[in-house]
Amino acid sequence: MKSIFRHIKSVPILGDFLVGMKAKITGKWKEDPSYWLGLMVQAKQAQVVQIGSNDGTSNDPIHRLLMKNQQWKALLVEPVPFVFERLKKNYGTSSRFAFENLAVGEDESLDFYWVSQEAKVKFPTIPYWYDQVGSFSKDHVLHHFSEFEIEPYIVSENVKIISFSRLIEINKINKIDILHIDTEGHDYKVLSMVDFSETQPICILFEFKHLSFEEKIASSELLSPFYDLFLIGEDVLAVHKGLPISIRSRFNILSTPILCGSVV
Repeated sequence: MKSIFRHIKSVPILGDFLVGMKAKITGKWKEDPSYWLGLMVQAKQAQVVQIGSNDGTSNDPIHRLLMKNQQWKALLVEPVPFVFERLKKNYGTSSRFAFENLAVGEDESLDFYWVSQEAKVKFPTIPYWYDQVGSFSKDHVLHHFSEFEIEPYIVSENVKIISFSRLIEINKINKIDILHIDTEGHDYKVLSMVDFSETQPICILFEFKHLSFEEKIASSELLSPFYDLFLIGEDVLAVHKGLPISIRSRFNILSTPILCGSVV
């Protein structure tokens, strides 16, 4: 049933209707990043940059928006080879989409770890998101599956790494409307590479739960001069302070992750 629902969600019109109805019934619409991202970015043409795209559909807050808005463009970055192939297949050959099979960071290359597809055969009850957990830390991957003897099924590959500025440069992106970062604990490192004196997306969504206490504070200090920060589930949504107050005020129903310099 869950797999059927995930498939229906990927259909632009039907997916929007179904997700909207479910959100209203369950009262969880406030926790849907797609709703808030769509509220902020309503232009016919927009540029999305997603670091850590996985397959582009599984638990992805960007996919429905890209399918609904046919003039939006996206740069989609995923380092795991077999997941990267699924990503390209899911989005097709439209010129709206650019793909990069690499990671974003400061080094030229590093070993990247993930769970192989053979793990699903050995452990049928392993969570469906097992192949969405990829990290430069093997221990980080192991931590997600402590109830399984998963270590023999963790594989690694030396992946190409480029800086955020170089990524944007080679893909000839002049303006970013939505920046989405989901890199299993590497999020602050990516975020800290953005030159906010040059680039200020309308909104930024990044995974918060895996950051260290120090990184949570640092991310607040980095973003707060330009953005209001709100907590949506396990992510933080940064809303640009330049947006009209009529839009920004609608975010007041969300909680904030940073209060008086401390993480709550």
